[in-house]
Amino acid sequence: MNYFEALPASIFQSIQKLKNLLSSYTKRVYLVGGCVRDILRGIEPKDVDIEVYDIEPKLFAELMEGIGAKGVGKTFFVYKWNELDIALARKENKTASGHQGFEVRVCQDEKVASSRRDFTCNALMVGLNDGKLYDFWGGVGDINASLLRHIDDKKFSEDPLRLLRGVQFCSRFGFRIADETLELMKSLDLSELSQTRITWELERLFMGRFYAHGIFALCQLNLFEKLLHVKISPSQGRSLARRLHKYEKNLPESLRPYYWLFFFLAITKADPKAILDSLGLGREYERMLVNVPFGNPNISDYELLKMAIDRPLNSWVGVCYPGVLNRAKELDIFEKKFDGNVDVQQVIRDGFCGKNIGKELRRRILHVAKEKSNSQRH
Repeated sequence: MNYFEALPASIFQSIQKLKNLLSSYTKRVYLVGGCVRDILRGIEPKDVDIEVYDIEPKLFAELMEGIGAKGVGKTFFVYKWNELDIALARKENKTASGHQGFEVRVCQDEKVASSRRDFTCNALMVGLNDGKLYDFWGGVGDINASLLRHIDDKKFSEDPLRLLRGVQFCSRFGFRIADETLELMKSLDLSELSQTRITWELERLFMGRFYAHGIFALCQLNLFEKLLHVKISPSQGRSLARRLHKYEKNLPESLRPYYWLFFFLAITKADPKAILDSLGLGREYERMLVNVPFGNPNISDYELLKMAIDRPLNSWVGVCYPGVLNRAKELDIFEKKFDGNVDVQQVIRDGFCGKNIGKELRRRILHVAKEKSNSQRH
């Protein structure tokens, strides 16, 4: 198999230029990590990691700076150039709490360097010079089996972020977690991770396409309760996965970040504000998910019009219910609020003042909404 044929042309060209640059110094240069995994899964990689051996850090830095590469992790010997992340091969030693608390040293052994990675599927390598696939940990077999398996107990346990990344991979790739990896994950303590990082990983998890796999892993690891302080039964987890899958095709892309939370809140009846606070999500999420109906697929035109008095329906995830998006557009409330053409000046001329102006204005708009919904039915 020619692994480079799967790369976009621009990435392939960058790799050729890099290979030519490094050819006088080393022949040990590899594609590594997620890009190899994606190629084997038939997915075109968007970002490519390159690992380099046999060059000292000082010379490596000079070579990278010479082509205009930007150091994005110089203590980790990592540079960004075009679509490539280029780094010296390294091994890591845990020295402090936090997923960045590591001492890093250059490594010249491919198997040792690959052992620092989290899962076997992410530890594959392809030589830029010989085109050969190197698989030290059985990653190809695990990919073929859709299995997520860790490499090393100690190294995996040193970084609790790997627990969340594992669940995220289940949701993105449709993988299941190997039994031994699941047991190890259950022992990891997430307390040293920042809330921002936890939230970011959860958001990526629910942007995946294999909802059932991700939610099942969350339930297996009891993470709904640990992270959101909400108990969710296996039947609720299955219901959540089914709904996410069922209505996704009707979802405007702009609403995707709020999608899983909408149905999580609908199923668990949890307090939206408490959940958003626990995740550290701010005002935009509150606007989209607090004081909104989680509703049902059979919501009436009147309820849609009533909701649109306060917000256009392009900010309500419920438009993913079958037919609701089209109805919102037909009622002209998808991109703008519903005002019923009620004139606020007429309300004032009719003698209303102060807070009563708003109350009367709303009453009249609701009356128009009722009439409009009745006429739509007939």
